[in-house]
Amino acid sequence: MGASAMTVTGCSAAHDAYDAQVRPWISQMVQLSGAMDGFIGAHDGVAYVDMSCVASAMLAELDAHRRVACTFSSLTDDQAEAFRHADVMASYSAHVYARCGQMMSGLDGYGYGWGPMANGCGGGPGVVPGPSGDPVALGERIFDWGIGADGQPIVRSGGFGMMMMTRSGCAGCHGSDGHGLRTMMFTTPNITYPNLTDPSGLREPDGTRGPTYTDELIRRAVAEGVGADGETLDPRMPRWQLSGQDWDDLLLFLKTLR
Repeated sequence: MGASAMTVTGCSAAHDAYDAQVRPWISQMVQLSGAMDGFIGAHDGVAYVDMSCVASAMLAELDAHRRVACTFSSLTDDQAEAFRHADVMASYSAHVYARCGQMMSGLDGYGYGWGPMANGCGGGPGVVPGPSGDPVALGERIFDWGIGADGQPIVRSGGFGMMMMTRSGCAGCHGSDGHGLRTMMFTTPNITYPNLTDPSGLREPDGTRGPTYTDELIRRAVAEGVGADGETLDPRMPRWQLSGQDWDDLLLFLKTLR
């Protein structure tokens, strides 16, 4: 709907085609979400049950978009609404995708590492898990949601696909406990502080040993995507533009993970 070739008169037809394609999928998601929540809850994920909420939020967003789509007097405003809607739906879709990957990880025998809850469904940017101003709590917010001390999303570069669509921090790929995730699309290492700084070398998901990290090397990996051995890390890992305070807070929280 945001294509440059679109016209004001052609907007309604394009929206109707989009809605007809997407609505059945979301309706099916609503029907399946209860069973998905039951599965999550039955596998040590009671605190992470959010699929019914996410499915309902997606349907509500689709309905809200339908009410205003193509009602603007200019194509620019119609496109702005289409882009806003696409951003919201992409974020929710990425969360569903991540949840499915976490389920598959457990079914494949690698354990259930549930990531943070979706925005508006028990979690989200701006929610500080602890006393306001507590550096460890602020570091946890960065780890879980990628939200800095100023309450704004931390700018990131690199990464691609779902990794850049999800509105989360380190936990989105490494798990809320930092122990790493194994999904259909990617496997991430344990990034708890003892593993990163192990003198014998970081234990990789396959059991081999990698390089040992220092605090400064951890920061370089997060900010520049360069490993302790000087090699470029997986491009799917975003590069985070952390302020000095954000880095200090994040490091304090990392040191609590075991």
